[in-house]
Amino acid sequence: MEADQKPEGDLPEALRDLHDAVLTSLEIALSNRVCEFHFRGAPSTGQDRPFVIRFDGVRSVVVPVNHPWGPSDSVLEVQLVNPHGYLFVMQSGDEILVFSTEEPVRSVRNA
Repeated sequence: MEADQKPEGDLPEALRDLHDAVLTSLEIALSNRVCEFHFRGAPSTGQDRPFVIRFDGVRSVVVPVNHPWGPSDSVLEVQLVNPHGYLFVMQSGDEILVFSTEEPVRSVRNA
C-alpha cells in the first residue's frame, strides 16, 4: 500500500466489502457531476442483489480498460487515495479512479 493510500477501515461504508462485486456499468452525468457504479452483486459478501454506488460532486473519473491481468468485471479491492479520491482496483488489473467532493452512497436495486 502506497503512503497516500488508506486501509479499508478508513473507507466510507458504501465502499466496504466490494471484493468480487461485479461491475456491470458506469454512468456519468456531466452537468450534474454525478457518477454511478452499477453492480450485479458481491457474492463473496452474500450481497446477491444488484446495487449502485453513487458519487456526487464528481471532479474526475479515470476509467482505463487495458486488462493487464486478463479480462474481468470484478472488484479486487477499493482504496482511499486521499480524502476525496477512491481507487477501484479491478481483478483485470485496471484501476478506476474517482474524485468527488461528497462521500459515496450505496443503494440496493430491484433485480
